Amino acid sequence: MSGFRQVWAELLNEGWSSKRPTGLEVDHTYLRPGKTKKDKRGVDFFVGAQELMVYLDKLALGTHGTICGWRIALSDSNGALVGGIHQPAAAKTAQRNAIEQSHGTVQETMSASPPAVSNYFMTPGLWDDIATASEDYFVDKIDERVNEQYQKQVAREQKKPGYRRQTHEQIRVKLEQTPPITGRDLCVFIGLLVARTISPNKEKLQHHWKTTDESVIPRGCFGRFMTRDRFAHVSRNLHFSSNTDPRAATDRAWKLRPVIEALQETFRAGYMPPPVMAFDEAMFPSRSSFNRMRVSLLYVSALALQLWTMGYYSVGTVQTHRKGLAAQIVPPKKAKKKEQSRPAGIERGTFTYGESSLVPRMRTTKWWDNRPVYLLSIGGSTELDRIVRRAKSGVQEEVVCPRIVKDNQAFMGGVDVHDQLRLQSSFQEYYKSLFIGFVDLALVNALIVFNHARAAANKTKLSHVAFLKQLHLELCQISVSNWEELLGSRGQNFTPTKQRAAAVSKHMPIQTVDTRRGNTDGSKKRRQKACKVCSLLKEKVTGGDTSFQCSACKLKTINQKTGEVKESPVYLCNKVKHSFDGQARTCFEIWHTCWRNGTFKPSRGKRKLRVCVTEDGEESAADDEGTPQPQRRRVVVTTSISLLE
Repeated sequence: MSGFRQVWAELLNEGWSSKRPTGLEVDHTYLRPGKTKKDKRGVDFFVGAQELMVYLDKLALGTHGTICGWRIALSDSNGALVGGIHQPAAAKTAQRNAIEQSHGTVQETMSASPPAVSNYFMTPGLWDDIATASEDYFVDKIDERVNEQYQKQVAREQKKPGYRRQTHEQIRVKLEQTPPITGRDLCVFIGLLVARTISPNKEKLQHHWKTTDESVIPRGCFGRFMTRDRFAHVSRNLHFSSNTDPRAATDRAWKLRPVIEALQETFRAGYMPPPVMAFDEAMFPSRSSFNRMRVSLLYVSALALQLWTMGYYSVGTVQTHRKGLAAQIVPPKKAKKKEQSRPAGIERGTFTYGESSLVPRMRTTKWWDNRPVYLLSIGGSTELDRIVRRAKSGVQEEVVCPRIVKDNQAFMGGVDVHDQLRLQSSFQEYYKSLFIGFVDLALVNALIVFNHARAAANKTKLSHVAFLKQLHLELCQISVSNWEELLGSRGQNFTPTKQRAAAVSKHMPIQTVDTRRGNTDGSKKRRQKACKVCSLLKEKVTGGDTSFQCSACKLKTINQKTGEVKESPVYLCNKVKHSFDGQARTCFEIWHTCWRNGTFKPSRGKRKLRVCVTEDGEESAADDEGTPQPQRRRVVVTTSISLLE
């Protein structure tokens, strides 16, 4: 029992309390600081000395000087300790210099401009993949968009009698004529968001496209680079992966998985981290009701343990309400208000630290500046060092501190750069807001790499604003030819992006079931018809027949007598016969990928998609303009020639 009395005396000094037994109880109840009987038994309060000792034994806390998993060590700032200031050894300094020389930017970014560095992290191939996914999303949602616009026009017609609504087919044709989203459009889109960050508009986003001035408020200039409707079209259809992929049901980050994988590769390849590096948490604001969570700062203790298991030491400030911290270092809740400022009896520079008996070299440190500073560290040194602080009189003076405090201050400069200038745009879809946050990260990393390269070349560093200004000029003014050069240049795609998972498409090449009589008795062959792509691209009149057709595309037919509209399949060759944009493609790929399901098929003078006319006047297809072709008629012309003698 003497051992318990010794331990209990130490616990009393740390704020523990006990209550006498009541009623038929025979054991005392021992309470941790700030806890009551309503809290968890065995953790916050204990009934009986034996239960408390068992708990302490499990934590290996039965020895003198070890309480609640922390061994407490006291220090002060008297003259004896000041005389033992830490002095780094020459061998350690040489070793540190050798390690620091092996980090920095890669060779590809040493002489690059701000756009080139940003293209290193978010490659043109990645933008092209995002554009393809966005266009696929627009095609998948076109039926829903047609119905939405039709309902709006019906409501508008009821309010305004003079307004006439369009039919579903007219709305669909107008939507299908929208130019496809390209990687260049996305670069201009991001460039305008960067411009909005530098010069924000506190009213509506649409005011950036205003064409008139309001007194001293200037007109918008976004229309010089992209129209308002085009900007809204890109913003609405921004997408990154296929919703029909089976992995979408199991991967919670599937919406952004291609972007995350690409950035993980380029971030890792573009910069070799130094032996000591500071980082800060980042929170992406979102108004989405999906998976709501509120986080206060960073999970410092959990992150410190994760880094320790990976072989990294860490040091950082910690909030005092975190569970598991040394109760002797962290004040109880009632005493927190009293410790807002340093008491007169405590000298500046005094510190106390507790070392964990469970995790090697984990320390909780309380260092007194004008206010208490709490640090959680794994590794580092508690040897005394000096730090320059400013007194109340304004004079700078050296203050004693442990080495970990000086390390924290020396390497934590500039970690909040990411929070200073962020792309200003809000979306209802949560994944779009997260994507804008990832673009912010890529731009900040590009700034870090760019300035590191300038410092290595003895040039002055660019500020965050100057970097964004130069970047948005290049992004907004990029032309179609420049974008094609970027896609074809391997120098800009240092790390190739992974191929986007192929979406499950409803457009598939299938063979027709119609047959005809073969060359031999009893044999049959599949019926072949003219390929629609070959009819437009072939140089000769003959050839271009195929038995393959698209499973989804249909050409509408019109009966001139009855006005009835029917649909006929689109026949397309499933072999490489032509080239488009310098690449050999099948007719099926040209029709769907290049001409977007035939919406942008070219017109070559009088050459049209010929059709067969039946006896009742029904046509099997339409021409380029969607109107039936008249039936050909043969005209016999006779001439007479007289010879003059």
